[in-house]
Amino acid sequence: MYRSITMTVLFAVGFGLAGPALSQDAYQAENQPVYVGARVCARCHSGAATGHQFSQWRASKHAQAYAALWSDEAKRIAELSGVTEEPQKASACLGCHTTAWDAEPWQRLDTFLFEDGVQCERCHGAGSDYIDADIMVDPVEAAKHGLKKPSLRDCEMCHMPKGSHELLGWPRFDLETWKARISHSVPAGGQTLVTARTDLRVEESAQETDDETTPRYVGVMGCAACHAGREAGYQFSRWRLTRHANAFGSLATTAGYAIARAEGVEGDPQESERCLRCHVTGNGLPESRFVKGFDRTDGVQCESCHGAGSLHAIESTETQRGVHGTGLIEVTEQTCIPCHDGAHGSAFDPVSALAEIAHPTVIETTQPAPRYKTPLNMAVSTDGRELYVACEAAGTVIVIDLASRRVVAEIEVGGQATDVAFGPDGRRAFVSSRLDDSVAIIDVRDRKVSRTVSVGDEPHGLLMDGRGTLYVLNTSSDTRLLPWILDAASRFQRKPTDEEMDRMAEDSRMSRLFVS
Repeated sequence: MYRSITMTVLFAVGFGLAGPALSQDAYQAENQPVYVGARVCARCHSGAATGHQFSQWRASKHAQAYAALWSDEAKRIAELSGVTEEPQKASACLGCHTTAWDAEPWQRLDTFLFEDGVQCERCHGAGSDYIDADIMVDPVEAAKHGLKKPSLRDCEMCHMPKGSHELLGWPRFDLETWKARISHSVPAGGQTLVTARTDLRVEESAQETDDETTPRYVGVMGCAACHAGREAGYQFSRWRLTRHANAFGSLATTAGYAIARAEGVEGDPQESERCLRCHVTGNGLPESRFVKGFDRTDGVQCESCHGAGSLHAIESTETQRGVHGTGLIEVTEQTCIPCHDGAHGSAFDPVSALAEIAHPTVIETTQPAPRYKTPLNMAVSTDGRELYVACEAAGTVIVIDLASRRVVAEIEVGGQATDVAFGPDGRRAFVSSRLDDSVAIIDVRDRKVSRTVSVGDEPHGLLMDGRGTLYVLNTSSDTRLLPWILDAASRFQRKPTDEEMDRMAEDSRMSRLFVS
């Protein structure tokens, strides 16, 4: 079912392939694959035959990477890094805590969700063109169609040492240690692709009904539309980090199998109705009770406790009530008893359990913390009279008169001002803005931004040569060590020529760019 539906969609939008196989380089030059999301990958990479690869990922910190940005620790790291936005909205954080954050909207199918954090395609590449089973069974063909095998370099792009993280006690990244934690190899005798259990994912809104009085299950992502972010107390992210969210995945662990055996359950616990009754939401109900896209692999979701939410979601949205709308059930201690009381022989205290999963409805107000400008890089004007200082947190350039040692101006240039350089004639200054992926051009005489030019992904170091050519290092581009050039005279950007690259290699000053 999955393959026929998905491949129909992909071919309809032009991702079908025909003709002889291309090399990977040639293929990527002619095609632009799109991101499908971990939930699509799960349709073939779930179950005991694959070593429960999807469930292993779901239980990992990669899957929780987006949700983790709501924490006080994440906010402190952002502050130390000079990030002025909320971490869950800041590109500097989302670049490593999600997948495909910098991709265009058309490069992400509806099945792709940022909230799923660091997903399969972050390491293996956008999957639209290699997800077909006929391609995936052949490693050579899969590679030609975009499937990547991650390397240490791929990991280091996000796990490189960061002072802001280390100040709070985060250990340095060690590939050998972490490689074992995220390993998801197929067990001996298993297989890499299996026919997915379609009963765990509602592919179609089954048997559309005219009954508008019976609420249907919308799934946690439907709830997240209103219950995420600071305004909602980060309720979705709090849930994502609980054991409820991984209730389905936990059935695939060694402990899950052991408990199932002790309870007399044979085979895969993720296929046992006895286990699924408490480990997923709405198990056993007909598909007509769910909206299309509902995913039982999200475990114990909001609606396990609050009831099917379709009517509540509609009313809350249309009336902006934001309170107990139609169909929303009040949670009490008795709500927890059916699944938790005496489960697996353990004692259960509903009072402490409810306190543990509490998700605030009243948002606390906090006093704004001091804003630090975070000076990062600087450059002296060509006449030696002024010092321009790029202030990352403020997104400004501070101008200091060197004779009097006083600030004479502060110029807004864009998010996360990073580096500054002057043109040969001294009439213009150039400032990179990592957050805005741009370079601001400042008229030195007027002390105003005369123009802003879009460059690569997260521009950092700048260097002006004697010919009036500005070299821009784009730290998060695929070719991040290959600067783009902004010609200061004719105002266009391009890749450097071979001659310019040779000149860069011979210029000792260029080394500053490559270590920025």
